[in-house]
Amino acid sequence: MAKILIVDDSPTETYKLTNILEKNDHSVLSAASGEQGVDLAKTEQPSAVG
Repeated sequence: MAKILIVDDSPTETYKLTNILEKNDHSVLSAASGEQGVDLAKTEQPSAVG
């Protein structure tokens, strides 16, 4: 299981990606802006960013 950070300003796309990844047993974090994404990446240290 990987911790994956999704950075996207589209709630629809974030929802779709989150559902797919969680069904495959990944932990998902999301951010709606680049600034939020950088902050989460620093604190949560995800395995991947998309």
